[in-house]
Amino acid sequence: AYPKGFNAFYCMKYEVSQQQYADFRNTLTLTQSNANNTGTSGGRPNPSLTGTHPNLIAPRPDRAIYMSSTNARPYMDWAALRPMSELEYEKACRGPLAAVPNEYPWGDITIQQVGTLSGNEDGTETVTTLGANCNFNNNAYTNGDGGNAGGLRVGIFAKAGTGRSNAGATYYGIMDMGGSWNEPVVPLDNANSRAFNGTHGDGNLTAAGDDDVATWTSAGFYFRGGFCGSTQSLIRTSSRGGQSGFNTPRCVRTAP
Repeated sequence: AYPKGFNAFYCMKYEVSQQQYADFRNTLTLTQSNANNTGTSGGRPNPSLTGTHPNLIAPRPDRAIYMSSTNARPYMDWAALRPMSELEYEKACRGPLAAVPNEYPWGDITIQQVGTLSGNEDGTETVTTLGANCNFNNNAYTNGDGGNAGGLRVGIFAKAGTGRSNAGATYYGIMDMGGSWNEPVVPLDNANSRAFNGTHGDGNLTAAGDDDVATWTSAGFYFRGGFCGSTQSLIRTSSRGGQSGFNTPRCVRTAP
């Protein structure tokens, strides 16, 4: 029953943005919301949200958020979705195409760091570095919020007229599957994870703000696709990046 990628599934086109996560917290009780505070530490830190519950607002609403898997699971449960498997991750990147040696999620071996943004990060900013298609290696930016590496606006590499490689898009048009923040997946390398059967969340959290899907907790997460601090080798579609790191939930749902 482990989701092997042969069957169809829906996948979020973008990583979870900071305002999406604030909206999630606004729907919860105060106790649940406080339990799912992602904090502000780390590179390109998550925002200190303005306002008070249930009217929290993210100063950079379109920037991808990062969190621990402890926070990722409740979000997936609340959204009535689920984590993807390792095999589904590779399918989401490659589609039906044959594997290319050392390929990135956009199907070739071309990769270019972000260097310069068009201006302030107000949701309309673009990447102006020629050929840039990925956010990796802790590269500092010119413009934006000022010279620090980290998360960017979701889908920022896609512009009018860009092809798959220049947009950093998977075969199916899924954005930022390499770099940005890690993609949490259910791995294959232990008996508990192989027992994962694709159970979806039910939209409800515990009173304490936790998810209540037992098979997710026992399976644990691995991370694919690298993140903005990774070397480029960890961004390759076939690279298995590690068991910890900055990530954002890339939720999926089995097609009916």
